[in-house]
Amino acid sequence: MKKYVLIALSLVVMWQAGTAQVQDYNIIIAGVQVTDTNADSITGQLITGTVKYIDSTKTLFLKGATIGSRLSHSGALITTTAPLTIVFEDTNYIEGNGCLPMILLRDTTVFASASSSSVLNIGHNQCNSSSFTSFIQSNDIFFSASGTINIGYFDTLTNAAHGTPLLKLMYQNDAKIHITDGTLNLCGSTNPIVGYKDLVMQNRYLTSPRNTYYDTVARRLSNPLYPLGILLISSEYTPPYRRPVYPIKVAGTQVNVLNADSVVGPGISGHVSFDSISNTLTLENATITTTEHNGIEADSSITINCIGYNIVNCCNNDAISHSKIPLLLKGADFTIQGVSGNDTLAISTYRLPTISTSDNLHISNLNLLSNFGDGISKYDTNNTGDLTITNSIAKIIGGINCGPISMYNNLNLIQCEIVRPVGHRYSTANQRIEDPAGNLIRYLDTLVIEKTHVGILSAGKEKAELMPNPVSTNLHVVSESVIDQLQVFDTYGRLLKTLVPNTKRAIVNVRELPNGVYTIKIKTDGGIITKRFVVRH
Repeated sequence: MKKYVLIALSLVVMWQAGTAQVQDYNIIIAGVQVTDTNADSITGQLITGTVKYIDSTKTLFLKGATIGSRLSHSGALITTTAPLTIVFEDTNYIEGNGCLPMILLRDTTVFASASSSSVLNIGHNQCNSSSFTSFIQSNDIFFSASGTINIGYFDTLTNAAHGTPLLKLMYQNDAKIHITDGTLNLCGSTNPIVGYKDLVMQNRYLTSPRNTYYDTVARRLSNPLYPLGILLISSEYTPPYRRPVYPIKVAGTQVNVLNADSVVGPGISGHVSFDSISNTLTLENATITTTEHNGIEADSSITINCIGYNIVNCCNNDAISHSKIPLLLKGADFTIQGVSGNDTLAISTYRLPTISTSDNLHISNLNLLSNFGDGISKYDTNNTGDLTITNSIAKIIGGINCGPISMYNNLNLIQCEIVRPVGHRYSTANQRIEDPAGNLIRYLDTLVIEKTHVGILSAGKEKAELMPNPVSTNLHVVSESVIDQLQVFDTYGRLLKTLVPNTKRAIVNVRELPNGVYTIKIKTDGGIITKRFVVRH
């Protein structure tokens, strides 16, 4: 009897083992349902190389794998509704020829690589059906692979770029694309990324084309100048540009990404270029001549570098009233500077300012010749702004109304001084150049500002001492007269400190200043003293 019971129990165990349930995982690869029995080695008609799935970490691992075929009419090659991490090693291919999304990812997905030399190619032949919606449809997607991911059409070299998106949002309206490592190359589409709330990049940049940007309103990549065909995202420092047209015109020629390296147009000769990363316009032995437009018109803060001898002439000899402004600068801060140490900017016009700014203007290391016009003036009287001239020679013919320099809150002279007309100064009350009696400089008189030697007096016969120099903590300033004001400037002419001691001795705390050379302007009743000191911690 016991013998028959044991046989019966054995048959029951064998039956149960034979009918045990196979557990399906939430992922299908090239039509093959991944289960607990094939997860360690997923094989199929359209699968070669090493392909395996680890359900505990929701990771799909590819090594030297090919999924799909560019010749077969297959559906989606990877489909899942759960979070997924795709890790690839060596060179791998996901190839399609069908009219369904290549990869269908309904939850957060991460692409990672085993090494920086790993490559994942996701390619597709041309599909003539309009039902082909995208290469990858996903929600939140993270590209954190240190290697290279190429996504695009196989036939890009022989056919024009397609309008089919390569990456397209599925369901979640607030989903984003995050790119934190490696190189992502999108090829063969005029609309490669569409639908996501934002394209977030960390230490990655839209490298090429350089004027491409992700429009968060339209939710797509935009490039107004020409259709996208190849988009490269990498570590190369070329930040995404938010506007392909730059806020500057030269003799009426709008500067943009296509002509920035060499701005050419009517009235422009010599070399003119604009660097949009540093917002710097460079004039190198350039001549800008125009009576139809302002010579240089900037709508935001820029730096103008002058190399060699440069001319901006906006005179109209036949109709004086029709002349234009050589430099119209609209923005918070502008710098016009020489580069080589002996550079010149000669500007001229009639009955208009030669330089007109809205706020602060700093002129440094330059020979400035303002031949005609109403001098240098700040046109926006609602804003506060200073004119600072550092280590420069300036010759400015006085205008008939306000003189050679007007409307600035302060004229700061650093390592230079007014030498003609003798005794003239800038009145902060009237905001113009005046003689000691308060009279305006005469029309057609030339204001001459010249460089001074380090440490000499810039006005009057006042004397002051700086101790110690070099200094690391507190700079002691001792003057023969009561010090009304102290101002400290860096080598770029930027105002760093202002003190009002009202004593003959003052202490300036320099602990927070970096090592370097600084200029201090000491104002007293007897004049202004300009000196240099060195901070050395």
